[in-house]
Amino acid sequence: MWTFAQVLPDKTAAAFEIRTANDKVSLGALDCVEVQNDTESTGVVGRYLKLRVRLTSESDSVTPEVASIGIK
Repeated sequence: MWTFAQVLPDKTAAAFEIRTANDKVSLGALDCVEVQNDTESTGVVGRYLKLRVRLTSESDSVTPEVASIGIK
């Protein structure tokens, strides 16, 4: 289960992507898969996990914020 505490002002977004593998070499060669907040991620297995957070905004005056990320 993935949980993200985020603050998303109007016209901003946050996307969370992961990849997992059993060794570091394989991890770098894999594509990321987007995960949604408060959802189970089926088929996600491996000793190593890499998380990428993409923060976007349509305005220079506001930015999205990620306060915490939880994995259960």
